[in-house]
Amino acid sequence: NLVHPLLYCPEFTNAEFKSEVADSKNSVKDRMNAQASCAAQFVGNHLSDEFYEQGGKWLHVDMA
Repeated sequence: NLVHPLLYCPEFTNAEFKSEVADSKNSVKDRMNAQASCAAQFVGNHLSDEFYEQGGKWLHVDMA
């Protein structure tokens, strides 16, 4: 099976999650803007600092 690593660069996609009524929204503004990478960032944004401090690791798999 072929796989391709996807961009994970939260500093580039943080603006996609801005919401005027919620902490963040779970959909990107621009549907052409790295949806799989944004989905991974959405998951990562909701993991606690404690998770990371304890050395927690996670993986987002986007399947089509």
